[in-house]
Amino acid sequence: MCYSRIEELWKGIKPLNMLRVLKLSHSENLIKTPDFTEVPNLEEFDLEGCTKLREIHPSLMLHKKLILLNLKGCTSLTTLPGEIFMESLKTLVLSGCSKLKKFPDIVMRSMGDLTELFLDGTSIAEVPSSTELLTRLELLNLNDCRSLVRLPSSINGLKSLKTLNLSGCFKLENVPETLGQVESLEKLDISVTARRQPPSSIFLMKNLKELSCRGCKGSPSSASWFLRFPINLMRWSSDPVALSLPSSLSSLCSLTKLDISDCNLGEGAIPSSIGDLCSLEELCLSGNNFFTLPASIYRLSNLQHIRLEECKMLQNLPRLPASIHSISLGGCVSLETLSDVLNLNEHQLPDFHLPCVDCLKLAGNYDLALALLKEFIKSSKNMSLSDKYIKQSNRHRRGFSIIVPGSEIPEWFEYQNNEGSSITISTPPKTYKNNKLVGYAMCCVFHVPKYSLPFYIRPLPYPVHDLCGRPTDGFGYGILFRKQFGQAVSNHLWLYYLNREELWQYII
Repeated sequence: MCYSRIEELWKGIKPLNMLRVLKLSHSENLIKTPDFTEVPNLEEFDLEGCTKLREIHPSLMLHKKLILLNLKGCTSLTTLPGEIFMESLKTLVLSGCSKLKKFPDIVMRSMGDLTELFLDGTSIAEVPSSTELLTRLELLNLNDCRSLVRLPSSINGLKSLKTLNLSGCFKLENVPETLGQVESLEKLDISVTARRQPPSSIFLMKNLKELSCRGCKGSPSSASWFLRFPINLMRWSSDPVALSLPSSLSSLCSLTKLDISDCNLGEGAIPSSIGDLCSLEELCLSGNNFFTLPASIYRLSNLQHIRLEECKMLQNLPRLPASIHSISLGGCVSLETLSDVLNLNEHQLPDFHLPCVDCLKLAGNYDLALALLKEFIKSSKNMSLSDKYIKQSNRHRRGFSIIVPGSEIPEWFEYQNNEGSSITISTPPKTYKNNKLVGYAMCCVFHVPKYSLPFYIRPLPYPVHDLCGRPTDGFGYGILFRKQFGQAVSNHLWLYYLNREELWQYII
């Protein structure tokens, strides 16, 4: 009965022994739930988007067989019944219940099977210490709980916890050190919390795979001594209000993603031990203040993506590992050179992306773009089916994309000033035997107007602009720019290449 106009299901007690699934999502007139005493076999109850729901009957919170309860977006719900005993419940969703201020205490074995608890977007001020009894809980989502001020020190009792999201908890000051004792934890997001400086124990978690400290900028109070120094000394030192990283990161041996963007990291703030993160695949450093990066990044043999957007002080890059797939440099206005950064002939990945939007000091834009394209095509022809990535994916090298400041299309492109909104080209048949055709290169000059409106796209936490190139079936590359792009109103050149087998697969 989704999107119904029903206000109340039934009055009193109604025997419904066979009912297992009840869906009332987006029934915006529903005010309260009925008595479930005689509905013993209910397993799934969906009330998402019931915006006028104000009352949950106590019998629901005592149900013995309910597995899923979804109350997402019930914005009028202010309280839950004080006693909860739902021994079969595995998933409880309270996301977006913006008026809910308290989560009930948990009684021993009352929710022993609970594995997922979504409290994101609620107004709860604290997580009760009794949550340590949820020994099978694997996911706890507290994203955007703007009233949350504390977590219990007993959080280490959550022995099965794999994912903890605390991002956007602006009042949260005590991320307890005991969190580091949760050995099962694999994903931790403490972005933009009031504590700002993460507990030191998390840098010792050997099973942690994803860590986001985005927007953690340290404690302003600890910086007061530094502010008395002359401005010329401050210029060459790390920002006093900045995330402090330990000198050794080697304990994070399972980490595949590290996000320390927008943390005011200055020169020397990233320790050379970052090269010890042997499993790291994605490194997000956007919005920081360093001039250079540690040379040890070259030792990250599994690194595929590095994000450096809006690092306005960055002047050059160290040599990057052969595993690199994309380097996002939009807004690096001080970057002057990319020479000796990478060698595409060493690469084993099927794609390469290098957006250098607003990198207006970058020398030799055209030469850089064409040299990298030639290198990529050469390595594509030389790559054999015995290569590691090809064995895993059964695919050839397929695509290359680079964006640099520029206003002229290279003269070797047939179409220079095309009128209209499309270009039509003839492609040879799939049986083309002389094997002279390597792929298709495309090029355009574009700019984003200064006052163009950006948009949000998940999982990115900031608004972006989007430039896409794709055939009609939806395949292709999307280039995303942060909201700051467009302020200079400068022209940019986008050079884009597709392997012939890849294009044939989708349009022929």
